[in-house]
Amino acid sequence: MVELVLLDEGGVAGPGAGRSQVESMSIEKYTVEEVATHSSADDCWVIIHGKIYDVTKYLDDHPGGDQVLLVSAGEDATEEFDDAGHSTDAWKLMEKYVVGQETTDLSALILLERMLMLPFKNSRLK
Repeated sequence: MVELVLLDEGGVAGPGAGRSQVESMSIEKYTVEEVATHSSADDCWVIIHGKIYDVTKYLDDHPGGDQVLLVSAGEDATEEFDDAGHSTDAWKLMEKYVVGQETTDLSALILLERMLMLPFKNSRLK
């Protein structure tokens, strides 16, 4: 798998990153369900803007304390991260904890669609 990541001039990815530099990298994909299994102080993953971070080793160093991260362990922490107003330095620091990217398990959606027997676009069942 290859993902193109847009970086700003300082080499930081994230919202507002400039388009001056492009870096190619291989990245794993994980479903929300897979991330949810990493929800403890011994194994703490969070999702921020679709990227998955293993912050286990960062818990003791987080300026806001470990509980701030543990509350969102195994979940999407985008809103909490954005609300805290993290700096460019925080984005740089986070990059070393990236373990993957959020993805959707399409097989589950296909199964759900079949179970619900959702009508096709041109169906008479509207």
